Amino acid sequence: MKTVSKSIRVPQTTLMDIRLVIKSKHQSFSEFTLEAIRIYLESLRFEEGIKESCGTWSGEGHPELAKGTEAFIRKMRKGRRG
Repeated sequence: MKTVSKSIRVPQTTLMDIRLVIKSKHQSFSEFTLEAIRIYLESLRFEEGIKESCGTWSGEGHPELAKGTEAFIRKMRKGRRG
């Protein structure tokens, strides 16, 4: 994988906090930054997936939940006891 160099400006207090973390985890600043970016991008993709899937689930596909999830769970638990 080809890499490129980029410069970023970080507030002094944030940099001090980062240094504590990377020292304890034996990471480089680049490793820490790349991991943080990866996690952030995953969260963005997750949020986008949630927005896209909103409304796709319907009650018609799950009639067993018509009386609510609590009633369904209680019924399931009774079946195991008896």
